[in-house]
Amino acid sequence: METPSFIALSRQLAMRREMDVIANNLANANTAGFQGDKMLFREHLKRVNAHETLRRAERMSFVQDIGQVRDTKQGPLHFTGEELDIAIQGEGYLTVETPLGPRYTRNGRLQVNTDGELVTPTGLKVLGDNGASLRIPQGAEQIKFNPNGLVEARLPAVGGAFPVFQAVGRIQIVTFENQQEMRQSERGLFLGAGEAIPSQDARIAQGLVEESNVQPIFEITRMIDVTRSFASGNSMLESEHERQRKMIQTMGRASANA
Repeated sequence: METPSFIALSRQLAMRREMDVIANNLANANTAGFQGDKMLFREHLKRVNAHETLRRAERMSFVQDIGQVRDTKQGPLHFTGEELDIAIQGEGYLTVETPLGPRYTRNGRLQVNTDGELVTPTGLKVLGDNGASLRIPQGAEQIKFNPNGLVEARLPAVGGAFPVFQAVGRIQIVTFENQQEMRQSERGLFLGAGEAIPSQDARIAQGLVEESNVQPIFEITRMIDVTRSFASGNSMLESEHERQRKMIQTMGRASANA
């Protein structure tokens, strides 16, 4: 296989990985709090002959995907009016407890489990700023999320007194110095990157949910572009293969007639 084929294959492999990223974005277009990814590419130059002075004619230019970049901008907020739906406005993540340690999410569709604890839709406990779960008192008539993260539960009136709100705890909202080093894992969760830092500007909005920041129309357009480019690369590889095949046949006949 000659240089043009190697270069074309490097491009095909990079586009295949980009298609995987696009497909994952589209699959999570309706996942609350999901943040889309995109591929980052660069040109990789390789010496043809390391013993000679590097000149333009002695370079092979490959395509290299050096990583993924996550779009950290806030997704659109959708009003639900549900008491246990919350959205984080600003920079920050909810902290949840998993068997593998703390994980982070912006999915604010919360529930209360049978033990009275605030949990995610998949049953993971939402942690307070003291590192413990947030437990709603039994019989609470209303749950209130304050903008600063304080959670309060309204308890029934006793003996003719007015209902009172009891503080349950404060939701732990954190961020990281370099959010690009965080990695999305299963179920819309993020792995931390270094030490978690309490978020200073994040605010809680009750009755809202942050939708995915993926734009489906844009992702479909990218998918079409990648598909066309991949097909063009395949056509080029087939043409190059046919050129080499004919060259070998021609040289073989010439040798036989010599």
